[in-house]
Amino acid sequence: MPTPEIPIKRLLNRMMLVVLGMARDAIDILRGSGGDPEDVIERDNEVDRLYLLVERLVMSGLIDQAVLSKLEVVDSRELVNSLMVAKFIERTGDHAWRIAQVVRETQTLCCKLVESPIVNDIADLGSMAIDLFRGSVLSFINADVEGAVKTLDMRLKMRGRSMDVIGKIYSSGLPVEIGGRLMMIVESIRRMSEYAYDVAEITLDTYG
Repeated sequence: MPTPEIPIKRLLNRMMLVVLGMARDAIDILRGSGGDPEDVIERDNEVDRLYLLVERLVMSGLIDQAVLSKLEVVDSRELVNSLMVAKFIERTGDHAWRIAQVVRETQTLCCKLVESPIVNDIADLGSMAIDLFRGSVLSFINADVEGAVKTLDMRLKMRGRSMDVIGKIYSSGLPVEIGGRLMMIVESIRRMSEYAYDVAEITLDTYG
């Protein structure tokens, strides 16, 4: 069955929207909203399917340069960099479901993480990372170099907030089974931020 020739950035936008929904829902569940972690985990399959479609389109464009205009990219470089962005979006989705999975596992084992006072600080950090990710991907989609620079300028602020939250976890006196899982969530949030920076770097490389 032939691969449909869909504009690459339309697919990147669709991937981003699904992952944003996953990440926001995962953070809401962490806050105790009562959502279903399984729903977040299941949506990761859609992200994987979209990534595979992007990959097939990129391979098609590299083989046949005539396809580039239908994919709405200027050249092979922009096409390959779009695949790299898609991979970082897909990895961000992986960390969204990991957050949901950690919350679900903790509820099964012992308790609700929302009962820990540090959770709001972690959730706020997660919301910052989600906004950073959204802005970074949109900068690539819109060829917005200035937006990419703004994303990179957030590095020190995000790092400082992360270290503050980690310090609170260490000094909280929480049981290992709780503190350890909170650290896992913070690490996933940190990785989401790192992927936002990676996408911003790609934007500068592609359009700067």
